[in-house]
Amino acid sequence: MTIDRAKIMNQAWVIVRRFKGNGEALRAVLSRALRYVWDDVKAAARVAAEVAARFAQPARSAEVVRRAIFSLECKDTLRGSDWDTLRDLNDELRRAAA
Repeated sequence: MTIDRAKIMNQAWVIVRRFKGNGEALRAVLSRALRYVWDDVKAAARVAAEVAARFAQPARSAEVVRRAIFSLECKDTLRGSDWDTLRDLNDELRRAAA
């Protein structure tokens, strides 16, 4: 993914203009605006990478997913991440069965 620095600067200046005249120094407002825009760009890139990784995984058969669910459900205790994994596996099973 390429980053369009001109677009980032334009978005930052839009934010600076919005907060113009609030008594804060231009340097501080610009710094805060750039930080906000960069965080937004990085979050969008992270989401795009996660979506691409999810779709890049080969689809597993329903039987393989059922086995994974069974092995997870046989644990003595389930942690929070186990519940998340179980939810994702059930979603994958619904997609594989369809």
